[in-house]
Amino acid sequence: MAAFLGHWLVLTTLGAGLATDACFAAATAVQFVSSLVNAPLIHVLVPLLADRRPGSAPWPLASFLAGSTAASALAAALVAPLAPVCVPVLVPGLPADMAVLAVRLLQVQLLGLVLTGPVVVITAAHQARGRFVHTETASLISGLAVVAALPWGLACWGIWAAAWAAALRPLLQALLLLPGLGPVGRVDWRHPEIPVVLGRAGHLVSGALVHGTDPLVDRALASLAAPGALSLYHLAQQLYMASTHVLGRFLAAPMVPVLAVAAGAGRRDLFLRGYRLRLLAAAALTLPVLAALVLAGSPPLGLLVGHGEVTPANVSTLHGLLVALGGLLVFGPMAQITSSAFYARGDTRTPNRLGIATYLVYVPLKLLAFWRWGLPGLAAATGAYYAASVAIRCWVLERPAGRVERPA
Repeated sequence: MAAFLGHWLVLTTLGAGLATDACFAAATAVQFVSSLVNAPLIHVLVPLLADRRPGSAPWPLASFLAGSTAASALAAALVAPLAPVCVPVLVPGLPADMAVLAVRLLQVQLLGLVLTGPVVVITAAHQARGRFVHTETASLISGLAVVAALPWGLACWGIWAAAWAAALRPLLQALLLLPGLGPVGRVDWRHPEIPVVLGRAGHLVSGALVHGTDPLVDRALASLAAPGALSLYHLAQQLYMASTHVLGRFLAAPMVPVLAVAAGAGRRDLFLRGYRLRLLAAAALTLPVLAALVLAGSPPLGLLVGHGEVTPANVSTLHGLLVALGGLLVFGPMAQITSSAFYARGDTRTPNRLGIATYLVYVPLKLLAFWRWGLPGLAAATGAYYAASVAIRCWVLERPAGRVERPA
């Protein structure tokens, strides 16, 4: 939610225009790199840490902290010099001067990428111990601290303040999470569980390399629309992704250790019941919100975002995009729940393969939808993609022939 508030502040202060388009395009590129380097670790580490066997060797937390930090720094060092070549390709609709601005904003935000690596490992260690409130509180406080300073920063430095806010937030989050972590041990690159983690994370990296390009494709297409359209589309996605993040943390994250234990005990009945109940809870929480948004129209939305430099036309466009993106609101949390169910039983390969297959079918359809209906078509195609992904994963999880195995 803090991310949405930050983007809302940027738009209401500066307006939806080419500068904000450049900033949000840069942020999307950094998020894509993070999804390759850092995000897979938390899905792998939490189930393994939660289902530790008696007599296991001490967990090599120091090794993963050092490795994730080094990997993040290496990724940032590789992306920074490539940005001037890649960014104009990723957002072809931006004028040349705005593409240069996007490159510079991206390079600033890469500082945050380096800090995200250790934050992911520390978060996984806390969550495996059941400290979900602690991790979410740290994330919320760091986000709100950045948002609180953002109005002053935007007044002084304009769009650059948004980039620096994104870069510094992981530092605040790390400082809040370090207390209570306990001893991390020493770096041991020969620990027997390191190959297990790297193998499982490798499946997720390969999948992220394919379907993780989805936001990049969205920004490329949105940049071809009117100035500011990319910013409004990004805000619509961030609003739903904020709700997906909250529900994912509330429903999916606490589920993983519980399902990992059920998987380890061979209790398929408990495993299936656990993720089914969370799917029903996600539907019960999101469907009424979508119905209210459709029935109420744009006036209530204007009360939320129609301030400062955001015009009534912007609000109307944003409402149409939110309605078209409704599938993301409903099925986004469900996608996290079904993926987490696979991760809890130590299976990163199956959701990866399903995600790649679904995405390869989806991208051409999305291009056709944008060509025919513009940004609303793109938004509707995105919602349909999440619905199809959830349906396919549920079908695989529910197959009678499937077995729930103890994570390696």
